[in-house]
Amino acid sequence: MSRAISYSRSRAANRIIILDTSTLVTLCKLGMVNLVHKLTEKGYTIVIPRSVYKEIQHPNFECNPNEYAAYIVDAQLEYLEVVEQSAVGLGEGEKHAIAIALYYSRRGRTRICLVLDDKRARTKAAKLLPKRNTAVTGTVGLLLLAREENILDTQAFLDALERIRWERILRLADTVVMEAHQLLEEIEAGRKPVYTRCFGGKQRA
Repeated sequence: MSRAISYSRSRAANRIIILDTSTLVTLCKLGMVNLVHKLTEKGYTIVIPRSVYKEIQHPNFECNPNEYAAYIVDAQLEYLEVVEQSAVGLGEGEKHAIAIALYYSRRGRTRICLVLDDKRARTKAAKLLPKRNTAVTGTVGLLLLAREENILDTQAFLDALERIRWERILRLADTVVMEAHQLLEEIEAGRKPVYTRCFGGKQRA
């Protein structure tokens, strides 16, 4: 790994969020790059695979990669080989993200939330990663987590969801949009469904 992540007995220190290219590009287009930094302030560890960092440098994505440089991590070869044997057809960023998740899933009490939007990548990840300490969500799930953490207010989340749909930043199925609204209702009622799904249990204050 190019960057060491420290571990402690504190559960908050062991909550890792691994981001793929589509999520970073979406945040750039929404003008929400700062959301990543805000999550670190809430105690989450953000990981961006180096291959993803390279992908977002494409001029079509209109991202400033320097915004994310502090979060770069390299995938270890042995884990990447495992993923490549089972994940033919996935993009480099997706494979590296899954490989890094696999690596951290074997680090004791660590809990990992892998953010992938591609359906095939999510399916492959679900098969490869242990369910005891890993979960897979998408960019909308990450935005909902930001709402749970009061990084976004309700209107900011709804505006972002609307822009993603109508500007076709991501292809969102109607079922995904419906679920997002249902989860938002739970959040407004004081529950934390995305946090629970990704990291288990109740969130500590």
